[in-house]
Amino acid sequence: MNKHSKNNNTRFCAGCRKEVEKDYALRWFLDPNNDIWPDWTGRSRKIAKRGASTHANTDCISNANQQGGFQRALKTNFNATPSVKLFQRAILLGENAFFNRLGLALRAKMLFVGAIAVREGFKKSVPVLLILSSNAGNAVQQRTSRNAFRKSCSIVEVSSGFRLAKALGREFVSVALLKNSSFGRTLVAWSFGLCSLDAPNFVRYLDSSDNTFINVGSGFVG
Repeated sequence: MNKHSKNNNTRFCAGCRKEVEKDYALRWFLDPNNDIWPDWTGRSRKIAKRGASTHANTDCISNANQQGGFQRALKTNFNATPSVKLFQRAILLGENAFFNRLGLALRAKMLFVGAIAVREGFKKSVPVLLILSSNAGNAVQQRTSRNAFRKSCSIVEVSSGFRLAKALGREFVSVALLKNSSFGRTLVAWSFGLCSLDAPNFVRYLDSSDNTFINVGSGFVG
């Protein structure tokens, strides 16, 4: 089992050997073929009770893989896998999980979609994550970003409004806004992780703390 605090809100990172908040921890497990895989959703617990956790970034994943952190946490050896392949698995499964969960948030009425709906969402709800497409118009980006700053709402920029639209059953989506909910808090954490991993569909992430925004992601310029 992972080492964690008594309140069960943190996990022990097998890479840096420091605590990581549960929502921001990436779980790793062994499949029946003894290959190691990332699990963003926690569903692997049904087939593999023992797991390892890392921060969702390349440094911690690489350290856990190359310095024995995974073996110590999983208490077994497994098929040797290059770290770059683990990064690729984490990105592929993480992006799929993010966009699938976004579709669920829409069906649960926890998501405002489109510039007009997002404007109303800022007025009527407590938002937790603004999702902007890189090819949204400048006016939309500037207006919605200002509202996010005022509300201390995190922002993630995705590479294409068409990819965002595909997840939501639309033709094109320039912007979407998540209410403060379990969906929203999960997707905030996943956005941070995917930008930290330089996932191709995730450009940058901005997190607010006392109105100070931290930029994560190699795509950010400014």
